[in-house]
Amino acid sequence: MVVKSRAQLKHEKAVVSLMKVSRKSKLKAKKAEKKKNNRDRHEKKKQLFKTEMERGREGAPDPVAGKRSSKLEGVLARLAVRKQRKAKAVKAGKGSGTVGARSASAQVPKWTVISKHGARRHKPTWHHFGKK
Repeated sequence: MVVKSRAQLKHEKAVVSLMKVSRKSKLKAKKAEKKKNNRDRHEKKKQLFKTEMERGREGAPDPVAGKRSSKLEGVLARLAVRKQRKAKAVKAGKGSGTVGARSASAQVPKWTVISKHGARRHKPTWHHFGKK
């Protein structure tokens, strides 16, 4: 039996470590594959919807196809409505809190800018005093 030199052993160890795949890279690869599959699936759906609309098949007699197109139209309508609406600011003393909370919020004065630095001043750290 031949005894291997240190260089040979080191080389074998390096080859084995190169073949190993870390847990994180496995997860990343799996996620990348999933993302690619979902992207392809979504593109197919979009293409199918476009071809149906181009062919004038908005309300297809096929019940499954009809459900799919009506669902998509509903989603698009909801998105359009959501973009139009804008939330109004809640006035002081109004809102869905308790009666006491509403009255307390109405009595609090309006907030004014005090800090010149745009945020609250933090307590100085030990690093500030020269300690690590």
